Amino acid sequence: MLARLEEDQFLILSAKKGNRYLQFSCQGTWGTRIEVVSNHFLKGDDRLTQQEMAWLRTHGWNVPSGTPKQATPDKDPDGSPNYFIDVPSPVSALDLVSMIIDTLIHGLGLPYPGALNYESFDSEGGALAFQELGLKPSARADTPLMDQVLSVYRDVTGIEDLAFDENGDVSVRYGAIVISAVQLDNRVRLFSALVTEATETPALLRKINLINDGVHRIRVFLHDHVVYAALDVPADPFVPAHLVIAMNEFSAVAEGLAIVLRAEFSGKAVIEPSGLFSSLQ
Repeated sequence: MLARLEEDQFLILSAKKGNRYLQFSCQGTWGTRIEVVSNHFLKGDDRLTQQEMAWLRTHGWNVPSGTPKQATPDKDPDGSPNYFIDVPSPVSALDLVSMIIDTLIHGLGLPYPGALNYESFDSEGGALAFQELGLKPSARADTPLMDQVLSVYRDVTGIEDLAFDENGDVSVRYGAIVISAVQLDNRVRLFSALVTEATETPALLRKINLINDGVHRIRVFLHDHVVYAALDVPADPFVPAHLVIAMNEFSAVAEGLAIVLRAEFSGKAVIEPSGLFSSLQ
């Protein structure tokens, strides 16, 4: 089964009840990253017990290297806010089967196949089928995508009455950066205006190209005299934990980029760094 996963494809084994899951992320020649959800993404009775966390620590799983805000792909590319292991390529599925079964039983408290669903998709959000698992695919949520995005924003910011703006987007402040989310087909785009009233010059375009050559997933562009940052998150299926990680990565990087661009280029920067989410309401 794992041998079928190709680069930038994902497989998630998840609980039918609650939000516990185990995820496989194929990284091509670099191997496969396997993660077990941590309490950073679980609430109430769904949270891992002390015994379950101790079992994971003593059975080969690396502990989370930070919070979702700290352990982002940009700040901590080798870490994760979840429990994780990295399996080198080629992946020997036979060697992993026993460990995965034990982890589902003892680390996640999911002792029976009947307690599990699965979902699998690629980086573009295209669904993949693994009928050989003998599990039912996770039911696609009936809740509209942006309603799910709004729920995640409320959880991350702690703003229970956060609502859609007049454009149907979800927007919050991070410092004085406005971080918005909009649905684009089968993905969610996070975006922010970094600098307004910017003048298009060769130096500015070179700087934007240099930023876009970096290792982070965020892309910067100039449109109508405004410099924007954007990050696309696959959303078919929608995985709330992926959006949480993306929000924390995007907010920290976008704020830093706004400071840099303001220092080097004329224009009005939308930035008063504080490192805190707050409502636009």
